[in-house]
Amino acid sequence: MSKSKLMNLEEALVREINAEHRHVVTEAEKVKQSIIASVNAAIRCGLLLLKAKQDIRRAHGHGQWLIWIKNHLDCSADTCQLYMRLAKIKGGPITDLKEGISCLKDVMIEAGVLPAPDGHGLQERIIPDAFLSRSVRFVGQWREEWMKEIAVRPVTHWPDHERQKLKVQLEPLVLIYKQL
Repeated sequence: MSKSKLMNLEEALVREINAEHRHVVTEAEKVKQSIIASVNAAIRCGLLLLKAKQDIRRAHGHGQWLIWIKNHLDCSADTCQLYMRLAKIKGGPITDLKEGISCLKDVMIEAGVLPAPDGHGLQERIIPDAFLSRSVRFVGQWREEWMKEIAVRPVTHWPDHERQKLKVQLEPLVLIYKQL
């Protein structure tokens, strides 16, 4: 191959490499901005959910939150919980990618989606908080189901053996309640 053909080939290759590099940089910046925008939208959503939860509790009493989510929102109660955790951790918008990724990681660790790495600052409280969070959510859902049942069929109309079975199942919860 002649020297001029080789130089033309190299120039074409250099142009193509540089064009692809610029494309990578442009797309990476879009991804970065998209992650920051997504995290900020999740934080805003969490803040709005925290307000809605407070308003619903004030207006309708305890136990209506999950029903309200199911009847009004496009996302699940678990997703709402993650948004609210994110809002509680950050409280306001983020400005850079590292902060956004770190924040998402903390929320996912706290939620039990990711394991806590050794030396992670939240490790001591993550495992109990994740367990407690799941337990509280479960008890809340369970309570709502029972409230619906009681509204239809009051406890006084239950057979004695059913009431006794429920008492036995509730004893550990009563002990926990007394320790709170």
